[in-house]
Amino acid sequence: MEHVGMQTDSENMMRWEKKKSYYAEHRIIEGKNLIITCDGSLDAQEIDKLIKKIFDLD
Repeated sequence: MEHVGMQTDSENMMRWEKKKSYYAEHRIIEGKNLIITCDGSLDAQEIDKLIKKIFDLD
């Protein structure tokens, strides 16, 4: 039984693709100036390392 309001994986993927298109139109590019996570968890130290590496802040 599916809970009311739960989204399926395909609905989430369609939403993500729409967001990526919007971001691309505004020059926000995954791997360049957009960091995403896929498992829902965030590691603040790892994100800090990525930001410093991507934006050459070391």
